[in-house]
Amino acid sequence: MISQELLNPKRYFNCPDCGNLYEARDKEVRMFEKYECPQCESDVYYESNEILTMRVQMSSYGNIDWDEDPNVPISPNKFWVVGSFKEASGVCLAYIKEFHLGGGHWTGGKIYDKETLLGRVSYNGRVWDNDGKEILI
Repeated sequence: MISQELLNPKRYFNCPDCGNLYEARDKEVRMFEKYECPQCESDVYYESNEILTMRVQMSSYGNIDWDEDPNVPISPNKFWVVGSFKEASGVCLAYIKEFHLGGGHWTGGKIYDKETLLGRVSYNGRVWDNDGKEILI
């Protein structure tokens, strides 16, 4: 079953100047539109006219190597809309850094296009297809 967050995602932008990650106000974000970073007021642009449908799952759970409960989340479980595999990798690495996750905590990284699983982002930011082949970004 697909979660409501995946079916109705929020769009997050990563400012190229200050690195701030913020939520867009629009429900459907189209590329070619300009958005302003609320932190540094830089303009953020996108390069296509398509509605973004690729999403990456962000999640983690306790690591038994550290006597943590593997059934308890360490960070919020979220889906973030991304425009490319490269952006999915960057968002995952930022999430891992923000929540100070180790490799044994990381359970996220699944990349979907609508309801289709495309691949995953591993803890080190590398992207893999469903057959385990690396997707070079």
